[in-house]
Amino acid sequence: MLSAPVTIIGGLVGIPEAANFTLLLGAPEDPFALLRCNDAEAAWVELVVATDPFALAPGYEFDLPDHLVDQLGLSAPADALTLCTVSTAVQPTESDTADADVAGQRTVRLNLAGPIVVNRATGDAVQYVVPNSSAFQVRVDIASGAAAGNGRDD
Repeated sequence: MLSAPVTIIGGLVGIPEAANFTLLLGAPEDPFALLRCNDAEAAWVELVVATDPFALAPGYEFDLPDHLVDQLGLSAPADALTLCTVSTAVQPTESDTADADVAGQRTVRLNLAGPIVVNRATGDAVQYVVPNSSAFQVRVDIASGAAAGNGRDD
């Protein structure tokens, strides 16, 4: 297992004290890794992340603002590693849903709304909140690739 230090400038959205992490990577072909917080006040934070969200969510793209590109010292797209958090949830029981085929099943979802962009050379990173976009879904069920919701209130 490979590990690399990652420093998220400003910390995670909603957890600013979680800024210093170790990225634990498995084999190069593994689509997931573990991002473990090293800060004492946020040592409870461990995130499963997708190491190539673009492969798991075809059509996903975003433009990192120039000031963040400069802040990270990125000179080419290949200089960046984009990570997206992964979450799991259990579908409602059959009595809560009309779709008995999915009742009680665990879903694995990729969160595309807040990617963590890492400078591969320095380990400096930012979590960028992507403005709502109709170009991609915010949460994607990665077991099937089906969009789970677009984050809009329409």
